[in-house]
Amino acid sequence: MDDEEILAYKNAAEELARDFAGNHQFTAEDVKRIHKEIFGGLYEWAGEYRSKDLSKDGFVFTRAVYIDEHMGKLSRDLLEKNTPPGEMTRHQLTLLLAKIHDELILIHPFREGNGRAVRLFINLIAQQAGYEGLDFAHINESGREYDRYIAAVQAGLRADYEPMRKIIDQALRD
Repeated sequence: MDDEEILAYKNAAEELARDFAGNHQFTAEDVKRIHKEIFGGLYEWAGEYRSKDLSKDGFVFTRAVYIDEHMGKLSRDLLEKNTPPGEMTRHQLTLLLAKIHDELILIHPFREGNGRAVRLFINLIAQQAGYEGLDFAHINESGREYDRYIAAVQAGLRADYEPMRKIIDQALRD
């Protein structure tokens, strides 16, 4: 990210943290809003689900025609039932955040910026739970921690959220 993108991201994160503080119950529409807030100055389609199928390194993300359906299911089954997080142990919270993270990354609802939008989204949920937030700075674009992160996302394909839970637990700031 260049300096302009970093500033836009920080401004969006601060505004969204204020708007979503307290007892806000998150939905798929909030994921769209977060994406639009972050990337609205860069892409005219920011905050809109992609209309084209995408793949990366041989992995095919959710087909575009099914994104709305999958996001609705994620909203009903995870977001609306678990936000605000309420009285959860740290383990319960990090497991919830891992599930949300992995499912959103695998759906990959936007053309670009899915990772940043998802990390900001779960950061906002962590803040609702009374934590300072999440710091993923230890995960670079390459290296051992990045490989561990990719392996954790891939484990999510098998509904094995423990590898991502451990990464999120490491990133969670009291």
